[in-house]
Amino acid sequence: MEFTTQTFNNIKVNGIQTKKFKTNRLQISFANKLSRKSAPVRALLPYILKAKTAKYQTRALLNEYLEELYATHLNVGVKKVGLAHFITFDYSYIQKQYTIDNVDLTAKIMTLLNEILHNALFDEKTFLEEKRLMRDYFKDLYANKTRYSIVRLYEIMYDNELYQVPPLGTLEDLENVSYQDVIDEYHSMINHDQKMINFVGDFDSLNLQELISQNLSLKSTILSLTLIDQQPHQKREVRFIKEKQRVNQAKLAIGFRINAYYNTHSYYIAIVLNMLLGGSAESLLFKD
Repeated sequence: MEFTTQTFNNIKVNGIQTKKFKTNRLQISFANKLSRKSAPVRALLPYILKAKTAKYQTRALLNEYLEELYATHLNVGVKKVGLAHFITFDYSYIQKQYTIDNVDLTAKIMTLLNEILHNALFDEKTFLEEKRLMRDYFKDLYANKTRYSIVRLYEIMYDNELYQVPPLGTLEDLENVSYQDVIDEYHSMINHDQKMINFVGDFDSLNLQELISQNLSLKSTILSLTLIDQQPHQKREVRFIKEKQRVNQAKLAIGFRINAYYNTHSYYIAIVLNMLLGGSAESLLFKD
């Protein structure tokens, strides 16, 4: 297994070269500063882009083409890293030695990604459909008490802080999103977001760079993003918040603020501590 990092045209390309898998994974991320106003807009955007393009004008046509590419899987979504907001497009596809004609699908995947990014077919019907699906997600959140308790924990722990903003935003913020907001955010993403490409599988780094240059049109951007929030925070007294609902099993969510930052020795200690006290099957709370 070999790790590689390249930068060209101000775009970082991270690679893990390995022959352990039968599939390759290609991910492109668009990152910008986290904000309460833009979070729900950016959360809708990748799903709208994935729905249809100028060449594949229905969801069915786009999915049929993915099936032709040996059932290539395309997953889109958003995530929060520190005080940065990421939109991701994630492809998983088989390596060429497992295709019938020994076809390398990487160039085809990048061409399709370029089609999705630059030949998007926006319409208000798709916008309203995706907005309804996200609204349903937020409403269903209350029924999942485990997820609901974690969301409430974040709201309480990070009140009056930007980090409180979830990667999908909130239901209240979603209701204020307009069709034009999505169009404007799309142009901002293409023109101003920091781009990053991650690749895992069997590849040649020089060939990968050539494929990206030939098949992907990405604008160069450099942003100052806060990926690790190291700002000092004032210590506060311990707070105990109790909500009563009609449930069969109570949920306990505990949050601690400690100075354990990523890529430091304390970070890994905190991970072990979280496993011991957290909600996983390895937690001491589940042991006799």
